[in-house]
Amino acid sequence: ECDVLVAGSGAAGLAAAVTAAHQGARVIVVEKADVFGGTSCFSAGLVWIPGSRQARAAGVVDDAEAALNYLRGEGAPFLDEAKAEAYVRQLLDGHDGQEVTVRQLLYRIDPRPYEVARERARA
Repeated sequence: ECDVLVAGSGAAGLAAAVTAAHQGARVIVVEKADVFGGTSCFSAGLVWIPGSRQARAAGVVDDAEAALNYLRGEGAPFLDEAKAEAYVRQLLDGHDGQEVTVRQLLYRIDPRPYEVARERARA
């Protein structure tokens, strides 16, 4: 029994699971593959976050309009403008606090996603 059922254990699924769990929900994550990580394993689990703590620490200043233009260029013609604006606005306001929690969760689940991906690539 659960409050939130998350289908898929990629970056988005695990972020949703962690968020729900931090808000007190009982969460179950299901994955159709034999290992956790989803397609995030094949993309090295990288996510572009404009205005991230790491970028700010490196002296990179992200501009909201530049970030939106990037998303427009990458997502056209499928981009939902309102969602893109909300994404950029929230991140530039400093809402990147899940980093440590998600990383800890991923390492508890399976510390070897790259090895699994390499084995599959050889097959």
